[in-house]
Amino acid sequence: KTIFENLQTSFEQPWTVQQLSKLYTLCYVAGGLATQDYTPVAFNATGEVSLEDAFNPGTMHKQGIVRNPLHLEGSRVMALVSPNGSGKTSYLNVVSAAIVQAHAVGYAPAAAATMPIFKHVIYIDRVTKHDENLSSFAQDIENWKKVYETLDNAEGPVFVGSDEPFTTTSERYQEALTYAVITDFFKKGDRYMATSTHNHAVVNRLGSLITPWHFGFEVDASGRLARSYNLLPGHALSHAAAMARTLGFPEKILRTMS
Repeated sequence: KTIFENLQTSFEQPWTVQQLSKLYTLCYVAGGLATQDYTPVAFNATGEVSLEDAFNPGTMHKQGIVRNPLHLEGSRVMALVSPNGSGKTSYLNVVSAAIVQAHAVGYAPAAAATMPIFKHVIYIDRVTKHDENLSSFAQDIENWKKVYETLDNAEGPVFVGSDEPFTTTSERYQEALTYAVITDFFKKGDRYMATSTHNHAVVNRLGSLITPWHFGFEVDASGRLARSYNLLPGHALSHAAAMARTLGFPEKILRTMS
């Protein structure tokens, strides 16, 4: 189990089990600090947010794991605009968790780390399950309402990780809602966001307010997607057909789609 799964589970158990779960979590963190490449965090008052070669401690035993940076000292919002399956969600999980761990123990799973002391660190996932009385879009809105309850009352820096916001509505309204949320972020100078989207229109509309990134890839001669997971500047197309072919989707469907 991950550190966060253990923390979540601990609050649903009797008091004694809670204490044992918390002790286990502390041992888990101590083990990571002792055996993995954690670094002391330089907390700052300048507002710079930077992680060099951030990684997921739970996967470092695997071969070929790629470490990537996070830099939010210029634009306070980065947008991942990259092919399906290229690593956007994993990256957002890694950097959000690294910031949480930095605040919990003063060390981050990265080669170097500096950031302000955040009052709140929020991660909002795509809607995958919801109240049976709500549509997917209604659940999406309910989730963002909770985010704004925190944002509107927060005094001090806030970091938000957001995976493909508002995909539960049409492309037009996804663009409009994402644009509205991000421009609202810039009304305060201490809000930071790492997000992902396949909506190129909203990234173009936001222009220099945000910094677009994508992960390295190429479509090979067979029409399949080869991914490097290295973070690179700029937009990239979704290449959904190539990813579907890579995953073994029926070729007759893909031919008709083309």
